[in-house]
Amino acid sequence: MRPMLRPQPLSQKSLRTDRLLSVQAAMRVKSNFNFANSGIYLYHEGSNESINMLCVCGIARGGTTAVAAGLEQAGIPLSLKKKLTSVKEDLDFHSSVESEVCLKNYIEKRVIAAKGKVAGCKYPGAYNFLSNFAKISNIALIIVLRDPLAVAMRNASSMLVPMDSSLDSAINSYKQIINNVKSSVNTSFLPKIIFLSYEKLLTSPQETFQNLYELCNFDQKFVQEASLKSSAAVTLNPTSYLIESNIIQDYCIDLLSETTIKGSIYTTISIPHITLDLKFNHSPIYSYDFNVNDCAAIFSIDLSEFTSPGKPNDIQDLSLRIQNTEHFLVKDGKACRACNKQLDQDVS
Repeated sequence: MRPMLRPQPLSQKSLRTDRLLSVQAAMRVKSNFNFANSGIYLYHEGSNESINMLCVCGIARGGTTAVAAGLEQAGIPLSLKKKLTSVKEDLDFHSSVESEVCLKNYIEKRVIAAKGKVAGCKYPGAYNFLSNFAKISNIALIIVLRDPLAVAMRNASSMLVPMDSSLDSAINSYKQIINNVKSSVNTSFLPKIIFLSYEKLLTSPQETFQNLYELCNFDQKFVQEASLKSSAAVTLNPTSYLIESNIIQDYCIDLLSETTIKGSIYTTISIPHITLDLKFNHSPIYSYDFNVNDCAAIFSIDLSEFTSPGKPNDIQDLSLRIQNTEHFLVKDGKACRACNKQLDQDVS
């Protein structure tokens, strides 16, 4: 009988080699997975019928206009009207969404007008009426999500809402969206629901639109052409949108001297009052409330209380802005917008 050979222990070199091969094999397996964040998520498949209507919704100032502008740029009409404002909202859709019957009629009318092509619509608050969409099978609901802090800062700046309450509102609104979706969506809910990240749209617009159109099962030629066109509409802080969505319509300074500031602020809607923050370099912030009447606040601030005996104010250190915004009326002692040419000459 031949003696059995005892197995020899592996050398340290062999063990290291085996471990290296194991790690390399694991890395090859992992490389087959895609860990990239696409910024778009299919929450509900829906009926799987052909999609010919895209509805954009989400909270106000949450990126819905950017998505809608991208659809429009790709040739997807957002209304029966020839031209919409810069916020891309169709008031007919806005008024129809609160009734199941009216909404169905609106969608049918839009689809017929599109003549076999894709149509679109946008209303941020549409997520509050998900039950009215439940039996409409040819629609995809695109719910846009944005960083709540960015939403809060936009609302604070454009709507003059205090920052803390603005942030609370943004977070609570997103909670409401999730609750509405969870409570409304079930196996009999026919529309497709897609969540889309506004931040991802800004960084990768073409890829994001391509993923969106692919989830809607559009043909590949349309996907390629439309995603390229849509991406061209995505811009950071578009001027026309910022102006139209801002509660401050205009403002100017009538008088700027060492003792007095006088001016006017005009709003797009009626609000009770406007708060202005006054500051000299290295001084606290002094806040002043002024009533708004007929969308206009006429203000006057006495600067004499800040003057030391025998020492006039250094007006170059003065700044005045609308509270919670970047709307400076006076900055570094100069009027940002004068009401008359004479003042321009005096303070320039």
